[in-house]
Amino acid sequence: TVNANPFLAADYGDGDAPIHSAIRHEAPTSIVELLLDAAPDCIDAQNFELKLPIHLAGEFERHDVIGVLCQRVMDMPGRQEDLRSYLATEDWYGTTAVVCLWDQYLDRCVSSKGRVSTEPNSRQQIDLWESIVRLLTSAHYGQEVDFDPRCRSRSQVQLLVQAAIGMGDMCPPTLLKFLVRRYPTVFSTEDASGNLPLVDAIMQAAAAANSVSDHQTVSSSWTVSSGPSDVLTKPTAQSKHSTAKLSSSKQEQEQEYDVLHPSSSKILREDVIKDSSACDEESPSAVQIIIDAHPEAACKKDSNGHLPLALAALSGLPWKQGTEGIFLAHPQAVKKKDEATGLHSFMLAAIAGAESEVDQIDTIFNLLRLDPSVIHAVYRSSGANKERHSADDGTGTCRATTKRPIIDITAKGGRKKIRLC
Repeated sequence: TVNANPFLAADYGDGDAPIHSAIRHEAPTSIVELLLDAAPDCIDAQNFELKLPIHLAGEFERHDVIGVLCQRVMDMPGRQEDLRSYLATEDWYGTTAVVCLWDQYLDRCVSSKGRVSTEPNSRQQIDLWESIVRLLTSAHYGQEVDFDPRCRSRSQVQLLVQAAIGMGDMCPPTLLKFLVRRYPTVFSTEDASGNLPLVDAIMQAAAAANSVSDHQTVSSSWTVSSGPSDVLTKPTAQSKHSTAKLSSSKQEQEQEYDVLHPSSSKILREDVIKDSSACDEESPSAVQIIIDAHPEAACKKDSNGHLPLALAALSGLPWKQGTEGIFLAHPQAVKKKDEATGLHSFMLAAIAGAESEVDQIDTIFNLLRLDPSVIHAVYRSSGANKERHSADDGTGTCRATTKRPIIDITAKGGRKKIRLC
């Protein structure tokens, strides 16, 4: 009988459990599977840097191990829906498994001009891209999706784009930008339900902003920050799905990025640093990334007849997390009534029931501040200048009559006298 305890024991050097060492030293996949069979809980083991086995599998490009770990999580009783939170777990550096793989892909695909190739060419690039796709789609759909990295099938690409958007902050902003550049037509094409990817981005961002979950991550997880040094005390291994964040200046981030990504150009480094160092309000959201690439999407209604601005207001999407960008792309939408409800956008924001009243009021205020004319339109259409009174027309119903203003130009002193008739 195999004793499971030794398989969970960590050494005194870096806190690696046997499964960490097996992945780090490129042991055969069969050895990793043996360890998982002997001690299933070792899949959640974290070393002193809070790295799970999935982190090391990404760092050392163990693509076969990534598939095994994902499948084991999905096969474990009661954890079929836990793969997303498992992959969202951050290590000491605030890095997830997806970010580890994306870092490797950047290193392999950056050209001498600092541009990331939109097409994987070498075997290493293809393997990395397959693993990134596997993590995103498996976590989003709860099962592995067969995806050919060289395939241009619209249905397959739509599945990948929906997964990237649906994963929210788990998907680095630069990765979503890469998808926008690699598959431009997909972001301007309706899916089977008649919606553009912008609709999915609005709904996901609104849901994330208006709900708090135990494993919720933030966009700052896409961070290249300074790790533990001689002056820092190494953290002890914490319970699974715990996070630890370190803050660092932009200069420190640039220095470490130079070490981690020597092949990247200054232009690409600045873009990644900018995305990684920004806080929640400043980081480019999925909505903003799509709007920047396809501003015409802000003019197209979804399958329910909502314009993106109306949908953002109705779903409670905060102003700075996407609603502002949608408005700037199509400001005329604020004057239009929603086809489904007959209400203006600021009215929809008022009934949205957002989690934060401050965000709700901020959205209403900005919509009215940037286009006050909508108030006059509502005033005129609602008949605020009308006096309604009951008049029996013999049928038992009430007939509304309107007193219209007529100007009497014969008033004394040349003044205009208003009377109603």
